Amino acid sequence: MAKLFIPFVAVNAWALLADGNGLPIDSEGYDVINFGASQASGTTQSTAAVGFRSRLTNSIDFGIAYEKAILSPEGLTDDSITADFCIRF
Repeated sequence: MAKLFIPFVAVNAWALLADGNGLPIDSEGYDVINFGASQASGTTQSTAAVGFRSRLTNSIDFGIAYEKAILSPEGLTDDSITADFCIRF
């Protein structure tokens, strides 16, 4: 049973240390896309997630997590659900 439900908690944070040379906006694309925002330096974002993994076979895992922004501005990370499928060889 323990292989089918492996819970986890995660916290992620990132900071924009310098402006880019791209779009004249004050927000970045986080883990989706890099806009190269020219007015986004000094922004710090953080998220917390809770989820679980399942070991389906000796070499296949499946996982799902719910992630929520814990610092403002939230942007694209306000709410998200992530699923993954891992094959080890």
